[in-house]
Amino acid sequence: MDAIGYFSGYCPQFKERRCIEIGFAEVSLIGSMSPEYKKMSFRCQDIDACTQLDSYGRCPIYVKAPHHP
Repeated sequence: MDAIGYFSGYCPQFKERRCIEIGFAEVSLIGSMSPEYKKMSFRCQDIDACTQLDSYGRCPIYVKAPHHP
């Protein structure tokens, strides 16, 4: 991972605000002078108990997180 960020949001599983860790990779886009980032992974301490993951195994907080650290 090129960068780690933290994002908090409402967790529908636990019905409260939670914070997750997100791993980002730096990507180069043609014509862009500044680096861009892509969300690659996330860590949540309660992932094993979560029933709110989408069909790709992504947490709702991760899906709503910005695409930069």
